[in-house]
Amino acid sequence: MDATLSAAGPGAPGAPSVADDEHPVPGARPGEHRTGPGEHRSRPGEYRRPVVTELRLSSFGPHRAAAFPLGPVTLLAGPSGSGKSQALEAYAALARLASGDVLEEVFPDPEARVPEAARPDGGGRRGFRIGCTVDGPAGPVRLALAVQTEPTLRIAGERLSQEGDVLLTTALRDPRRPSVQAAWLTGGATGMTRAPLPGDRLGTALLPLRVAGATAGQRRVLAAAEQVVVALRSVFPCDPRPGRMRAPVPPGEGRLRADCRNLGPGGGDRVRGAGDRAGGARGRPGRGRRRERRGRARERRWAGGGRAGAWSRAARHGVRPARRR
Repeated sequence: MDATLSAAGPGAPGAPSVADDEHPVPGARPGEHRTGPGEHRSRPGEYRRPVVTELRLSSFGPHRAAAFPLGPVTLLAGPSGSGKSQALEAYAALARLASGDVLEEVFPDPEARVPEAARPDGGGRRGFRIGCTVDGPAGPVRLALAVQTEPTLRIAGERLSQEGDVLLTTALRDPRRPSVQAAWLTGGATGMTRAPLPGDRLGTALLPLRVAGATAGQRRVLAAAEQVVVALRSVFPCDPRPGRMRAPVPPGEGRLRADCRNLGPGGGDRVRGAGDRAGGARGRPGRGRRRERRGRARERRWAGGGRAGAWSRAARHGVRPARRR
């Protein structure tokens, strides 16, 4: 099995290679991943559910060998053109690939993601490399992905590793075939299981359908793959639309939507936010609901008959009613 997983051989300029996604800290032994500056080393059992703790852009757009530690709240700051949007697009792309989307849907304009300095190899191939680290009950798991964009869009290599052990690896053996050669840990006398996987989908997301889980090695592969898939599937880009955030919205399941249309700033039956004051021990409604009830009562009082109704109808049509004598 090729250890480099290179689409065009080791050292080919511009050719995507999963091996290039690993950037060890100086002084680390081969196969050892030390904690770099700003990188968080989790403790056993710290994360009860899978969570993405790091985004790596080894070669993506303007980024080269970049790593972004992620926490409950992560802010990306920088001047215009520094690559903030590209980082978010890479994050969203990994989430879509983990959900089973194909490369053509995830990257409609793949050439724009290739670094400008990347030169094609002898076969005219170029691409980009992204990856992430997912922590959870199974411990930190690293995913590295190399995508070939020229001459055709396809996955050139993928690697799923944990504690220096390679759990899954794929490589582009024959460019004429639409599949990649995959090998995942089995354990025992077999060691590794080899089989072809589609070249336009993330192999990690397909492992639960291909691995039986009969051996300890297979169960380890399944636990790592499911942890990565669950964490990435919970990620989605949030694009707030202010026009949809001004009207009250009905209470929902409490989950934020991509366009933030269930985050209404006005009063009424909306999802309770930090600015709402909840009722006390006697079950009083919150400030927003009390304000809405007073407004409705005022509308019914002014919309009725009599003198008050006349003023309301006159104001609605822009005229002033005659005074009674």
